[in-house]
Amino acid sequence: MMQQCVPLITLDVYPASRYICHILLQRIIMRVLIGALAVAALAGCSLPASLVPGEPNVSEITAKVPKDYAQCVLPAWQREIPKTTQTTISNGYRITAPSVVTADETLDIVKYKNGSRISLYQGPPWAKSRALMKSVHDCL
Repeated sequence: MMQQCVPLITLDVYPASRYICHILLQRIIMRVLIGALAVAALAGCSLPASLVPGEPNVSEITAKVPKDYAQCVLPAWQREIPKTTQTTISNGYRITAPSVVTADETLDIVKYKNGSRISLYQGPPWAKSRALMKSVHDCL
């Protein structure tokens, strides 16, 4: 035998409660939608620069082989951002400095002729690190 659930407050007894419930439901839905939009907007800002199509902020050629150039740049980046990492990619290295707010700063170093091609990808102009860019130029 199944029992029926009986609400503690029936909407028929308190007609105003129907209106109050409707307003509360609208507010909850609105807050969820605003929260979802905020998360989506922040996720768009934090995409890694290497995943975003486009030109690098800095593109240079150096006579140094990728390994030597990476050995020069990595310590300088780690002094600025300690969680900077280096990974091996085809024909070279990728150095990534994580960002809390915006896109990570990424430096691709790939073999090119007798040296390396350097490609630096940075986030929006207000979040670019001048120190990281300076070390890229200093190691050329």
